[in-house]
Amino acid sequence: MDLGWRSTILLLGAVQGVTVAMLLLTRRRNRVANRCLAALLFAFTLALIPSLIGFAGAYKKFPWLTLAPWDWSLGFGPLLYFYVRRLLTGELPSRWPLHLLPLLVQVVYYTVLFAQPLDWKYEYQNRFHAPWIVPAETGLAVVSALLYWVAAARIFRAYREWVPQRVSDSEDYNLTWVRNFLVGLVGGILVWMAFEGVSQWITPLSYEHMYWLYLMVAVLTYSFGISGYRHAELKYPEMTRESLALTSESVAADPAPVVARGPDWPQRLAGFSENLRSDELYLNLDLTLDGLARELATNSWTLSRSINEGAGENFNDYVNRFRVERVQKRLLDPKETRSILEVALDCGFKSKTSFNRSFKKLVGATPSAWRREYQILNADSKSGIRGDVASGDSDLAG
Repeated sequence: MDLGWRSTILLLGAVQGVTVAMLLLTRRRNRVANRCLAALLFAFTLALIPSLIGFAGAYKKFPWLTLAPWDWSLGFGPLLYFYVRRLLTGELPSRWPLHLLPLLVQVVYYTVLFAQPLDWKYEYQNRFHAPWIVPAETGLAVVSALLYWVAAARIFRAYREWVPQRVSDSEDYNLTWVRNFLVGLVGGILVWMAFEGVSQWITPLSYEHMYWLYLMVAVLTYSFGISGYRHAELKYPEMTRESLALTSESVAADPAPVVARGPDWPQRLAGFSENLRSDELYLNLDLTLDGLARELATNSWTLSRSINEGAGENFNDYVNRFRVERVQKRLLDPKETRSILEVALDCGFKSKTSFNRSFKKLVGATPSAWRREYQILNADSKSGIRGDVASGDSDLAG
């Protein structure tokens, strides 16, 4: 075989895909989700093999490789959906093995063909497989990938809206890579559709032309593998159906009327805020909506509605506002000698990233910039300059 530049590039993508897939299988956290991603990367890698060995001359030297079971395209959609759903919700769809039935049929079909005599395979491929099976199989695979992508995207969109409403450290769960993962996949599906559409309905594309489609698969395999492995140990809060829906049971559990007038929500929130501040419940690093509701002797629906209607913000911003306020008070204390980060971690934040994002969002400046400005204002106040401005800033911080 001759490994030219085309085969070498695809080989690098295939080796990387298999390597990352094996590494994902060793991760202890998110085990099921990581296995789904590993299976998807393996399916992508198999898709590279025909082009890889074809440009290397393998089919001429080893013709018995014809119709080998490299094609797992009917598994692309289900494996993508399984990964996103398991990662963000902690569960797989009911009767999930049925989703993989088309993939099983596909693998069995090619395995049976692969075992046949070479002359029979050539005749079958030319008379039946290439003109009939391949177009139907490709169309079904593209439709399957699109439908499952839509289902995965819906979960992602719901999760992105759900996280700030349920946890107080949502900034620590960066969903940008998941979004990029989905955007890259739908881009790949559209390119796949374009190549197959041109080949089937306009003009047959040569083996060399189709190489660029497989090059895209190699790039996706590399990028998804790196991103997935980097976040393999990050455990996301699980968006269960019970926590996502405002169930009738949670509403009925509240002693107040189900339909409350608008002014009642700020009043309720004032009571919750008083308890949250006096008991310093916001110092809990792992504070969630459900956990805070239990501490306040209410239910999640009532607390969430009170925050949304009474404060006009989500749960994450509501809790972090108390934490930022505490940080500001500490930083205003002349006796405070610790770094800003040490103060932030002592005030309920779990990470530097979470603190910086929350502080800038709620205050309008970075923590260091705010502290420098206060020190300047405080110095001017002591010297009799800009005293009114310093006083106003102190009121804001307090």
